[in-house]
Amino acid sequence: MELAMDALQAVQNKFYELCPPTDKERKFGFKCCTTMKPTQWAYPSRAPSSTIPHTATISGDIRMSPFYNIGEIREEIRLFANSLDVSKLGGRGPSQYVLPDGTRGAVKLEYAGPGLRGYAADVRGQAFDVIVKAVKEVLGEAKPYSVTGSLPCIADLRDEGFDVCCTGFGLMSYYHANNERAKISDFHNGFKIVIAMINHAEAL
Repeated sequence: MELAMDALQAVQNKFYELCPPTDKERKFGFKCCTTMKPTQWAYPSRAPSSTIPHTATISGDIRMSPFYNIGEIREEIRLFANSLDVSKLGGRGPSQYVLPDGTRGAVKLEYAGPGLRGYAADVRGQAFDVIVKAVKEVLGEAKPYSVTGSLPCIADLRDEGFDVCCTGFGLMSYYHANNERAKISDFHNGFKIVIAMINHAEAL
């Protein structure tokens, strides 16, 4: 488990070296920069607490803004992780990852799938202009922002030439929470915004 923690730190440091916050992320109003974060641990559960488990697995996710090449970053991180020299990872107290008999700890990074591409809306496009005008008309103001979510069909539509933007009318403070919800008044305003969008689009 200590090896897993030290390896994770090394891999995360490399990831953030490759994917620092960018001016484009700030320009597009991303709430968070590109991230790599652990979310789950797994290890042999039948072993007593006094026994060092022979294996440990850390799972998590990578959320990338669309300004990085996901394929290139994935491969570079995989190669870095799978070639780590565990003897240089430090350790804690007497812990060591290479034993006197030559036994070495090992690190392996695997991806659960091919990943999903992000996209950046055309902030100079007609769709963006229509949405902003409609939101301002109904709510009095519009504050566009971006998130690192997963909507693979959106990038596909953009690649086919569609002017694509996303909007919603729920409560961002409850996004993906166990009690995720929206107010009836938000849906009411949402319908008004959709109608205003149609009106502005027809006027183009």
